[in-house]
Formats: sequence, C-alpha cells, structure tokens
Amino acid sequence: MRGAILQQVDPDQASQDYTKCIELQPDNAAFYYARGTLLNNLSENERALQDFGKAIELNPLYVEAHNNKGLIYLETN
Repeated sequence: MRGAILQQVDPDQASQDYTKCIELQPDNAAFYYARGTLLNNLSENERALQDFGKAIELNPLYVEAHNNKGLIYLETN
C-alpha cells in the first residue's frame, strides 16, 4: 500500500510542502517526522536521519521517530 501511495505523490513537491510547513512552524516535530518519512521512502537516509533527529529533539517522546531512525541504522549497519 505504501508504495502505491508514494507513486501518486510528487516527491519534490511533497518535500517542498513539508519544508514550507517547517518554515511556518519550526517547533512542530510532526513536520520533521513527515519529511523524514518521505526522505526515508526515497532512500535519502542521511537527510531522513537528520529530520527524525530533529523531531526527537523537539519531542523526545516521539516513538515513531525513534523507531524509524533505528530502522535506518539497522538497514544501513
């Protein structure tokens, strides 16, 4: 299902939209998490790790961000 949805989304536009959201609300961990998820799906691991890290910095209890960050580390050793 995830792949089908991703195929319908213009990744560049989605990334720009998330970036704009972050500019408007830089303290909103959910926007960093969402952009990190997009980047992770695009195999842009370093950038995804940065966004998950920022989400965790803003909200240390953001379990999904911790999980996705850990999954990237497991996948990339």
